Amino acid sequence: PNTQNSMRNLAALYFYLERFADSVGLLNQVLQLEMRAKGPEHPDTLLTMNNLAFIYGRQGRLDLAEATYVKTVEARVRVLGDIHPETMTSEQNLALVYHEQGKDALAEPVAREVLRARLKTEPEGWARYYAESILGTVLGGLKKTTDAETLLLSGYEGLKKTESTIPAGNRPNVQRSDR
Repeated sequence: PNTQNSMRNLAALYFYLERFADSVGLLNQVLQLEMRAKGPEHPDTLLTMNNLAFIYGRQGRLDLAEATYVKTVEARVRVLGDIHPETMTSEQNLALVYHEQGKDALAEPVAREVLRARLKTEPEGWARYYAESILGTVLGGLKKTTDAETLLLSGYEGLKKTESTIPAGNRPNVQRSDR
């Protein structure tokens, strides 16, 4: 377990250094180890799958990112439940990948579900406002401009208000939503 955590941390460093191929290679090794040792639905295995999907998305390998997120979300819902923070993170990442692919009709219900869950679990937390920004972005892609504007403004204002509470690892994602 400590070896796998160390490998996952090294993969994260490679990601931040934009050594994506090294990061993916290492995460695939971790995934194989975790599948054998812990099983396909262990939370650590699902974390590795989520991290792989994220990197695939950053590489522009959107079909692979989508497929990996779909598997991760399905398993996280079964194992952790639909309002678990890790499940919601995978779901909102899936919504963003759908949006990047121009599949906003698929992204909308996923983004709406994440916002519904965030409103329930952390109504004033930064993640709620980030979820608003994501749904607003998706609605903009669907030309639902009035609803998109409302959500984007609320999300922006909420993120500014809660900026000091955003974990360091999430700040780059949130900063991208600022644009």
